[in-house]
Amino acid sequence: MTKQVKSENYQFGVFDHNGILRGKWIPEGKLENALTKGIRMPGSILACDIWGQDRVSNEYVQKGGDSDLICMPTGRQMLPLPWLKNNSHLIHGWMLNEDGSVFPGDPRGELYTMVQRFHSHDLFPVVAFELEFYLIDKDSIKPQPIFLESQNRQLNRDSILSLDELNDLGDFFREIENAALKQGISTGGISSENGPSQYEINLEHTRDPLKAADDALLMKRIIKGVAAKHGFKATFMAKPYGESAGSSMHVHISILDKHGQNIFDDEVADGPEQLKHAIGGLLEQFDDCFLLFAPHLNSYRRFLPGLLAPINASWGKENRTTAIRIPGGPSSSRRIEHRLAGSDTNPYLVLAVVLGGIFNGLEHKTDPGDPVSGFTAKRSLNTIPPNWGAAIARFFRSKKMAQIFSDQFIDMFITTKTYEFEELAKTVSTAEIEAYLDAC
Repeated sequence: MTKQVKSENYQFGVFDHNGILRGKWIPEGKLENALTKGIRMPGSILACDIWGQDRVSNEYVQKGGDSDLICMPTGRQMLPLPWLKNNSHLIHGWMLNEDGSVFPGDPRGELYTMVQRFHSHDLFPVVAFELEFYLIDKDSIKPQPIFLESQNRQLNRDSILSLDELNDLGDFFREIENAALKQGISTGGISSENGPSQYEINLEHTRDPLKAADDALLMKRIIKGVAAKHGFKATFMAKPYGESAGSSMHVHISILDKHGQNIFDDEVADGPEQLKHAIGGLLEQFDDCFLLFAPHLNSYRRFLPGLLAPINASWGKENRTTAIRIPGGPSSSRRIEHRLAGSDTNPYLVLAVVLGGIFNGLEHKTDPGDPVSGFTAKRSLNTIPPNWGAAIARFFRSKKMAQIFSDQFIDMFITTKTYEFEELAKTVSTAEIEAYLDAC
């Protein structure tokens, strides 16, 4: 049970399908009741579009009249928000039905259901996320790299694994680490990445997949909050700059049996059949679930030939151009690195579908084919859906996704994504006007 702590401001929130936190401020006099009985909120907020509007056209609203659900604390401690001016704490919640059962439209609930499927077979996923993001100037209309007044320079060059750049931002990153520690989040490392003012924070492996996804979303809020305090803006947009690297969210997964042994470890270089079957399950659903790895219009800009973002259904050992990579190291730590998702995704949904693919691969003993060596973009392998609209349609029609996600979630999610697609399709870009207005 979440314990009460003294604070000036209590916030109660749940993450929606787009990974955006929505909720209410709770007065101190109603805090105890909120911690024990939850608070009532409309279920439609889970399916808000990217602009924050609820979509009344989904089946949940049409059939149920947008009834309230119970937003209950997840059981985690009240989370301090030290970057805010006043003493504030967040109560992290998830949506339950009136009878206390998990609401199937909640992305955390979808992950919970998948994890229970593993546990019922005495299998226990171990998970870690890597989060990439950009720091940008807070006042620029278009994204611009940050300017460090202390150094009198703009961080506008690609500078991968630059220790000097991390040192220049030392106070910023130390504050992130301290805030994460206060929220019970363990970080595994920080590095500068390929783009200007682009960075990566690794989270530690955990045997609790729900906590892993919680931590990833909470870490995004920590980074954004601390960045604002330091006069920057942090963005997890997949591709803020057309010519620079995109931001990804890689997922590392191993599976333990009931004895605590890694089922991907047989002390043989090629790995056991279970590893290959798990990879096979992931590759088999490659097309159908791509919407969860690229959920926005901008997401697709990461996937261009010639870059490290994978564009086809491939796997390999120590190959960073494949969709599924098996990192090197001792066999006892052998794991799958899933490299498709952008940082703009919802970790609950990404992890649910990745685990679903692994589970189905293990169950059906799916053959992944041979591993790929070299640059995979040049291989004639099964490729990603050609555009965002195709990914939406593929997800909606998929029988494989219907085996992983509830009908309730699929309807709410597709309704929102279809609306976003149709709205953005109405926008004529500046590039189009410059190219065609006079020429045509």
